[in-house]
Amino acid sequence: MKSKKLTAICLCAVLLGSMAFTACKKAEPASATADEVTVTSSAPATEATTEPQTEPTTQPQAETKPATTEAPKTEPATKAPSKQNSDSGNSGNTANKPDSSSNSNSGNNSGNSSDSAQNKPVTCIITVDGKDHKVNLDDTLTYTCYVKTPKKIENVQASLNYPGTTLELLDTVLVADQEDPSKISPEELQKVFPVLKSSVIYNAFNHNIIKFNASNISGMDFTKGDYLIKLRFKVISGINGAVSTKIEFMDEVGGKPYVDDFKISEQVEFKEELTK
Repeated sequence: MKSKKLTAICLCAVLLGSMAFTACKKAEPASATADEVTVTSSAPATEATTEPQTEPTTQPQAETKPATTEAPKTEPATKAPSKQNSDSGNSGNTANKPDSSSNSNSGNNSGNSSDSAQNKPVTCIITVDGKDHKVNLDDTLTYTCYVKTPKKIENVQASLNYPGTTLELLDTVLVADQEDPSKISPEELQKVFPVLKSSVIYNAFNHNIIKFNASNISGMDFTKGDYLIKLRFKVISGINGAVSTKIEFMDEVGGKPYVDDFKISEQVEFKEELTK
């Protein structure tokens, strides 16, 4: 009986030992798997946390660093105000200096400009026969209208235009009282009309124009060429102008016209000149 009990106890002990052994083996893989699970679960957790955090944070920092390294842009900005302030301080001093110099210079310049303006002659252009003549204020000018015909002429009528605002007529004989012939000097009249002489009738009272005509059946001789009219002017302003004579009609002795519709015949030499 005792051997049986011992045998039974041994078997129970063996069974208990085997059960405990198997239980321990079963428990170890469970803990190992649990550890593995925690390790694997923690590993991705750290990877997930470190990778998104480090990469986005490090990349913006790397992008912001160049912005901080571009500090020279901010340095000139900070230095510029100081220069402006210093310059503004100096500008107050320099601003006062040019005022005195500019005032003195302006006074000198104005004086010089006024002197130069007074010294500078007043000029203008007088056009005669298509030619421009530059003249000065107070100049004395002589205008001539030259005519040469194949034969003597028996009549002529013409008008002379001039700028009365620029030229003053110096031949006072033309503005004398024509109703009183005694006031008209034949010598002075011959200076203006060398060939027409006393045969001429004229009207110079209208400003800017002189009208005249002459008639003589014995003939007025321009065959050698002479002045139809000769006038003296004085320049009284700087306004440009022109002097010209227009022959309306002119006939040779016998009635042959030298002028047709204000156009002078090619047989007639006609020339205008202006001299000082």
